[in-house]
Amino acid sequence: MEKFIVLFVLGIFFGCISNLAPPIQLPAQNETTECKNITVKEPYVSEVCQNVSKMGQVCSTKELNYSLSAINKTVLCIERNLCVDYYANGSCATWYCSKGMARCKMTLTNLDSQKAGSWSMGANFTLDGNVFQKNIETETVLPNESVVYDYYQLYTMDINQKNADCGIFVTEPAKLQDCISVSKPAVECQNVTKYKDVSTQECQ
Repeated sequence: MEKFIVLFVLGIFFGCISNLAPPIQLPAQNETTECKNITVKEPYVSEVCQNVSKMGQVCSTKELNYSLSAINKTVLCIERNLCVDYYANGSCATWYCSKGMARCKMTLTNLDSQKAGSWSMGANFTLDGNVFQKNIETETVLPNESVVYDYYQLYTMDINQKNADCGIFVTEPAKLQDCISVSKPAVECQNVTKYKDVSTQECQ
């Protein structure tokens, strides 16, 4: 009985297999790909420079031309703040006065015909080996004009004392910036977008 059942099941299985439809044959596909070389434009950034001329200023510092002219030194005898006597040679009568005054003047002339300038002047008074420095004075002098720098020193008279000596000098000459316009070479650069040919393949 068991043998009969096994044969029966096998008969049904092989019968089903024989009734299956045959496999479908699909047409073979063409797997060949066609490619070709093409040229495309590719952008890139490049720095482009060129020589140019630019106007600029070249400046230098120069001193204004000037001249100095000393005025004769004056030595006076002073009594009760009044000038009472002086000799033609500039010597005071020491037995007559209790004080003396030495006075020096200097004329400065601006020789420039176009530019004004400021000059600083100082003075030293020497009396018995002692030096007295006067305050510096600054004056602005117009073109082709003159200014007088005036200094004096009072001192007590002594019968054995010499008269004071003085000297005037320039401490700071007038200076100005002298500028001229000149053409200067320069290089200008800028970034420019350019295109280059690049070969590549295109496949279909």
